[in-house]
Amino acid sequence: MFLNNSKAELFEDCPRKFFFQEEFNDRGLQSTFRNDNLDFGTIVHIGLGAFYSGEAFPPLISREEGKKILDFDNMYFEDRNKWADHFDWIGRILGAYGTFAQQNDDFTTIQIEAEGCVVLGEICYRCGDAYPAVNDPEQLLLCPKCATEINHWVFRIDLAVNRGEHHPTVQIIDHKTTSSLGENYLLQWHNSFQLWGYCYGYQKQSGLEVSGYLVNIIRKLKGIGLEEETSKTCPECRNGARKKLNCTVCSSSGKVQREVKSDDMPFVREEDSWNSYKQEIFVRNRLNTVTRIQDEQERFKHEPDAAWPMNPKACFKMGRCPFWKLCYTPNDPEKWYMPTDDQLINFEPKDLDYVTVKQMAREEMI
Repeated sequence: MFLNNSKAELFEDCPRKFFFQEEFNDRGLQSTFRNDNLDFGTIVHIGLGAFYSGEAFPPLISREEGKKILDFDNMYFEDRNKWADHFDWIGRILGAYGTFAQQNDDFTTIQIEAEGCVVLGEICYRCGDAYPAVNDPEQLLLCPKCATEINHWVFRIDLAVNRGEHHPTVQIIDHKTTSSLGENYLLQWHNSFQLWGYCYGYQKQSGLEVSGYLVNIIRKLKGIGLEEETSKTCPECRNGARKKLNCTVCSSSGKVQREVKSDDMPFVREEDSWNSYKQEIFVRNRLNTVTRIQDEQERFKHEPDAAWPMNPKACFKMGRCPFWKLCYTPNDPEKWYMPTDDQLINFEPKDLDYVTVKQMAREEMI
């Protein structure tokens, strides 16, 4: 099996969500509604990629390029109007980040947006033989001795850097955007299989010693909209308290523009080490995840109604799950895995991602 962090965490959050998103009709489903948080993160990542590749300072992204990335012409009208302001706001926050990075970056870039695929583990769990070294791990599909299927870890990192004489080995940098910078948000990255997976994959593929990782956090302010972040109460009409019908200061809107400074948008970095102990935990955990996914795939062939159990605690994690109604209002509870066309009206076949493409190619070869 080919597995990456997104698919592993998806299964561990909720096996049933994994089924709808990855297994349904052998392709998976995706909602036709857009996710502002994901779109925001995508645009910011592209801007930072241009910045660290030396293509742009400050790390800006043009409005036209952003529209192309977001498939702007096919957006709902309301989303297009909203993003017209979003682009301006993202431009300002990336501009402020450029100044911050100039003052705080103490590393040299090795590689940007690196992706790869490595064998997950070192020995066959069935016969105990060590896997042979090969130039292309994707071609090593079966254990040479016992023909057991070999699992692979797929990864994509934002940035690999060298921090100089004080940090002579490689460090992995992952960009994050968030509206919260509480203590728990920062602490979560110290036990992060996502970041451990990046270290494991890059170290194994590149042959370079990875010393640790750094989480490069860009805080979204209270909201993503331009007006919410860059306006203040009109001093003349007090936002309605003495609102004038023809206020010349705010054009009767009750709000006036305020200057956005770098201090308004803090950037925080959290780092930790990478070592053999974390590697052992990571590999063991992800191999266990592979086994559990394969168990559900096999159970679905014989007892589909009992396979892929739901996890109610995950239904409203990071907002409402897009498959919530499919789980809780099935046409036939014993055939929850067969939603009607009416239930699927806001869904479409999932776009093929690079992990799914690798898995499909593997199945054809085997």
